Amino acid sequence: MNKENTPDYWHKLGRLYHEQGNAKAAEKAYLKALQIDDKLLRTINNLALLYLRAGRQKEAMGLIAKGLNHAQKQWADEKKDSLAEEWALILNSRCQLALDNDKFDEARKWSKLVIKLQPMGAGLSNLSVALAGMNSYEEAGRSQQLGLQRHGMNGPIHTWIGQKLASPYSSTQLHTEICNLASSLLRNNPLRLDAWVLMTARLGMEPKVWEGSILPWEKLWDGRYIDHLVIWDEQGYGDAMQCFRWIQEACKRADRVTLLLRESLLELVKQRLSLPKYCDIKLQEASGFPKDINAQHCPMMALPIALSRANAKHITIKSRAKARTVLKSNWTQKNKDRKNTEIQKKKVGLVWAAGPKADRDAKRSSRLRCIPGELLIERSIQWADSYNLELLSLQLGSASEVASKWVEDGRVMQLHADGDWLSTAKLVEKLDLVVSVDTAMVHLAGNLGVPCILLLNYLYDWRWLNNGKLIPWYPSLKVLRTQKEACWDDLFLQLDSLIGEFLK
Repeated sequence: MNKENTPDYWHKLGRLYHEQGNAKAAEKAYLKALQIDDKLLRTINNLALLYLRAGRQKEAMGLIAKGLNHAQKQWADEKKDSLAEEWALILNSRCQLALDNDKFDEARKWSKLVIKLQPMGAGLSNLSVALAGMNSYEEAGRSQQLGLQRHGMNGPIHTWIGQKLASPYSSTQLHTEICNLASSLLRNNPLRLDAWVLMTARLGMEPKVWEGSILPWEKLWDGRYIDHLVIWDEQGYGDAMQCFRWIQEACKRADRVTLLLRESLLELVKQRLSLPKYCDIKLQEASGFPKDINAQHCPMMALPIALSRANAKHITIKSRAKARTVLKSNWTQKNKDRKNTEIQKKKVGLVWAAGPKADRDAKRSSRLRCIPGELLIERSIQWADSYNLELLSLQLGSASEVASKWVEDGRVMQLHADGDWLSTAKLVEKLDLVVSVDTAMVHLAGNLGVPCILLLNYLYDWRWLNNGKLIPWYPSLKVLRTQKEACWDDLFLQLDSLIGEFLK
């Protein structure tokens, strides 16, 4: 038989395209393999994963169900190690489907079945994600540490960062799992230096990173004094704004600094962040690691690591994280002036949804940060009537449409953003209070010193601690959390009480 007529040939070709990121060609090759033999478990699994990453959940679910059915029948006929491995792959995909739909208890069940079939497979890593989704972060961390051992690396985990495996996909998987471990550690202590170090693995979470001639960890600044330092923008806007506080300190450790930023952050940083004249602020042309960097460089979220390593006795994440207003702001003076004039309505800004994300894990995180916009607006209108308030929707994107009927009735004003954070900052400074879910708006208000109440679902990001209401990053921020998934009534009862304290 011609090798091009064998299912193995088409499966391998599909996998090659899959790893190269050519989804259409990979799908075509996988389908060709299944036309020849529709019981190929690895091919069924790979095609299902392809569909999952493309958001085609219904098609993925059909393939996974088909694969599980074939695996059970084949296992009944002949128990062998290779079949156990293939069955485990499909169960892993079933687990991933549960995670994509926030069904963490179900995902835990599937991952435990995977571990029985393949004790040193990917099941432990999926179990870690499921446990994290159930707020069991200590268990999640232990599971992830065990799961990482399957990659066969030696030495401490932080030494694995930046090391290439057999394929870009494998390298990406390793670095994603290291980040999952870091998140579990940071959930219990967001000032833990070794966990921040592990978090630099995020720079390797995209396959395209591993295809470049230069990796992001090459020429990475270690905090020592140098002649030229390049600091570059990364991650989300909230991440960037949280790290503004460390840019100023980094500038003291170089003769010349180049700061690369996205366009919408340029004017905000130029006009509101106190930086020396030798800090040259430039547009970052493309997202991710700037490959044309020749000098020593540092992504913004790695700044506290470099500073801590440079002088551990005096500069630590804890000391640098001390709550303070970072951006120049006239909010305090404006509000003092207003108290001496005629009584005006107090202004409250509202945000109920996080922005859309492309990555599957980021989508899940974004989805879990949202609260029902209708509930927040209805509650806010009650405050407006009780405390004589003006309400402003700071919500952007399609989620802003939730407020449309109240905007039409004149009960809520809608922010019309031009995509520039400086103009947004000028607007936020005019507010007396911001009530928001976990978005960049919280970081902006915190850096400006504008009072803000952060609303968190039962699952929330590591930077907001796991107890108490005060956060080390921002002096003007108070935090409220639900006690269980989507327990909004309890959250709003807490919020009503806190609103009274702020506005009385």
